[in-house]
Amino acid sequence: MSSIKVKDMWTVLIVGLFFYLLIPAPSFAKVFKKNTVLMGTDIELTASDTDEARVHSAFDAAIHEMERIENEMSEWREETPLSMINRKAGKEAVVVPEELFNVILAAQKVSELSDGAFDISWASMRGVWSFAKGKEHLPAPEEIRERLPLVNYKNIELDAAKKTVFLKRPGMAIGLGAIAQGYAVDKKQATRRKGCQSVTILAPDTMTSDALSTAVFVLGPENGMKLIKGLPGIEGIIVDRHGDVHYSPGISNKYK
Repeated sequence: MSSIKVKDMWTVLIVGLFFYLLIPAPSFAKVFKKNTVLMGTDIELTASDTDEARVHSAFDAAIHEMERIENEMSEWREETPLSMINRKAGKEAVVVPEELFNVILAAQKVSELSDGAFDISWASMRGVWSFAKGKEHLPAPEEIRERLPLVNYKNIELDAAKKTVFLKRPGMAIGLGAIAQGYAVDKKQATRRKGCQSVTILAPDTMTSDALSTAVFVLGPENGMKLIKGLPGIEGIIVDRHGDVHYSPGISNKYK
């Protein structure tokens, strides 16, 4: 699955940080690259400029910002606010930073728009499957049935005034990383996922495009395109399982 052709959700963030570098460059400008790993994802930073020191300073600023977000929104680090939400599932609401609250709120809005095709409570299914070398595990149907009721965005309670997040059921968890895996959705939605080879979403921001591309993948070409057409400011391209390409009305012929 893809949003606008980016290496991952961080790329557009980096573009914002590098915007001041992206003035028309003279012909002798050099291309600089830097690779790192954050949140389990390979990151490649690229910039074109004549000033190497300025580029590397911008690279450092971008990495620092990504590390800051990781320290707030990673479910893999025990000390993050997101991990605290998961630990307190079914027990109590957790006060979170406004930035994290807004990301979860945006995810909930996409869940509502897609009727749960996009659902950050997919993380409640973590551990049911294992693909670690030597520890591979495919769950029995009863294991899946037991855990599936925990996957329901409607059981994520948000209080905008207090900036709190509460997972209503013990054992629930939310994850804001790579939400494209189909095992996190319920049976009805999973059966509809099989219609797309790829999905590209054009949206005002990467967070929205990432979430919607997941939802469209799950809904399939027909219902996914209906969702895209019903959202103002959103355009999309879907390649179905037969290789046929479907465009939303706002995509110009020059992109076909």
